[in-house]
Amino acid sequence: MDKERLEKLPKWAQEEINKLEIELEFYKNKVLEMSEINKTNTFMLIGEDKIPLVNSAEIEFVNDKRTNIRLYMRNNELRIFGSQRINIEPRATNSCFITVEE
Repeated sequence: MDKERLEKLPKWAQEEINKLEIELEFYKNKVLEMSEINKTNTFMLIGEDKIPLVNSAEIEFVNDKRTNIRLYMRNNELRIFGSQRINIEPRATNSCFITVEE
């Protein structure tokens, strides 16, 4: 709305329009963020749902003993770090089990 028309409105209406313009800007930024997330290579799987995370996000798993495993992907390489010594047990040519010593 142009400034002249806005100034002719009652004060409460001007304030409401200003508030709505601020909210609109906020949601425009949220949509931009979401469109960036849709270009991600990192997802969280919950059942059949695939939830996008920030591109190349680091993921950390913490168990009840407070040991953890942190992992992320860089240049087609999965990098894994444990809070303690990690054990890798191959299961097949495309899978393995990874545990952290307690």
